Amino acid sequence: MRNVVVLYDSVTGNTAKIAEAIVNGLKKGGNVNILLKKVNEKFPLRILNDADLIVFGSPARYANVTPDMHTLLTAILEAIELGILNLKGKSFAFFGSYGWDGGIALERVFNKYAKLMGLKVLMPGFFIAETPSENDLKLAEEFGLKLASLLK
Repeated sequence: MRNVVVLYDSVTGNTAKIAEAIVNGLKKGGNVNILLKKVNEKFPLRILNDADLIVFGSPARYANVTPDMHTLLTAILEAIELGILNLKGKSFAFFGSYGWDGGIALERVFNKYAKLMGLKVLMPGFFIAETPSENDLKLAEEFGLKLASLLK
């Protein structure tokens, strides 16, 4: 059984819908334990030590992740520096939503943090513009299913 941790932020609910669809795809892929958390929910950072795959998601805000997601990513880096976390070589994926050109910005930010954390990108990020349609959510589910298949 593989452990997957999905950490996301959502302001309008769009990124939350994407997160749920990705988790549904991961579940359909089978053989995974999934922990889904919104960044402002309490959880111990140490759970990341047991993760085989860490998935981050955020809406774009001014060509960056949200302030809450930024705080989480910074806290993870500090925990790595303190020796609380060791994420080197763990698999990583990311997703997000944006209003116009934020997808490229999110990809840049998440890839930067992945490199700093020692994570390896499992596959390119998944991004949806504006409010996700039913088809967008189906594609998000397929993204989750693909992630599950790559973990085997």
